[in-house]
Amino acid sequence: MESIFDYFIRIHVVTSIVFLLIGLGVIFRSLWGWTNNLSYGKTDKVLGWTFIIFLYFELFMGIVMYFFLRRPDEIQNINEAMRQSDLRFWAVIHFSTMLFVLIFCQIGWIFTLNSKLSEKKFKFSFIYFGLGILITIISLGYYILQKT
Repeated sequence: MESIFDYFIRIHVVTSIVFLLIGLGVIFRSLWGWTNNLSYGKTDKVLGWTFIIFLYFELFMGIVMYFFLRRPDEIQNINEAMRQSDLRFWAVIHFSTMLFVLIFCQIGWIFTLNSKLSEKKFKFSFIYFGLGILITIISLGYYILQKT
């Protein structure tokens, strides 16, 4: 029988994939706009807001799963968790890395919105969101390589 945790983890995985796809769309759109001197329009703003909203939703899902929906076999003290690579990754590395990405991208979004020139808006969006997506992919790639 599946628990509510199983449903939450599925939703988290699906929304993470959607987040990465939106992020890649924002990055390519920003690069295209930056290099071709396009005007930063409503579509770009909606994509940026969607990217940020998904980041916060992912944080919310992660907090709910970690603090409120943990399985009884996963509840351990921090010393035991640090000795197990899976728990250490999810409890410390994944959470702190994704929190950093959220803060980093939020700062980039503030710079993007406060910029007057379209060129700078695309530039900030490309750099901050691009690095955020890159850090996310590296973090998950590290976990996958560690498991193989």
